[in-house]
Amino acid sequence: PTLLPGPGPTALPAPPVSPAAPQREKPRVKEEKYLLIAATFSQLQQARTLARRLKAKKFHAYLAKVTIKGKPAYQVRLGPFPEKKAAEEASQRLKKQEHLNPRLIKLKPKAAPALAAPRRPR
Repeated sequence: PTLLPGPGPTALPAPPVSPAAPQREKPRVKEEKYLLIAATFSQLQQARTLARRLKAKKFHAYLAKVTIKGKPAYQVRLGPFPEKKAAEEASQRLKKQEHLNPRLIKLKPKAAPALAAPRRPR
């Protein structure tokens, strides 16, 4: 077969291109987290003693100084836990092993800053 010169295939005109507005992502919400308050003491030494004992039993315990009715107090906390189920399991262990009645606290999620596309100079 011989190819004859002639007009090439016709192309459809491209749709008009408008400058795209930079897209911004919606603010991301961090995952929910939970913590346990194992006990609250008025004396720092008592809180330290409990925290050490819990750490020895592989609990992720730490101290937090709070003010209750204008007076300093020391909380022994565990966590944060990424899921409520994990916090509840730790709570059951505390009840069984230490005869404590911890309080489960849901931490308020913080909104992460939105990521913006870099702006182009005009």
